[in-house]
Amino acid sequence: ELLQNSGNPCCDPVTCKPRRGEHCVSGPCCDNCKFLNAGTVCWPAMGDWNDDYCTGISSDCPRNPVFK
Repeated sequence: ELLQNSGNPCCDPVTCKPRRGEHCVSGPCCDNCKFLNAGTVCWPAMGDWNDDYCTGISSDCPRNPVFK
């Protein structure tokens, strides 16, 4: 695990958590160690599902429960 995270500029290789001053290490709503803005599409609409959007406070991409 330590070697896997040592190449990530967002990750403290000792703690495997975001470096000081950074928001996130990875994820669909993480870019350059920062959370993407709320409302950024993180998973485009497919089939009957609407787009999924970043919240601005997490690196996760929450599933939009609303159908088209």
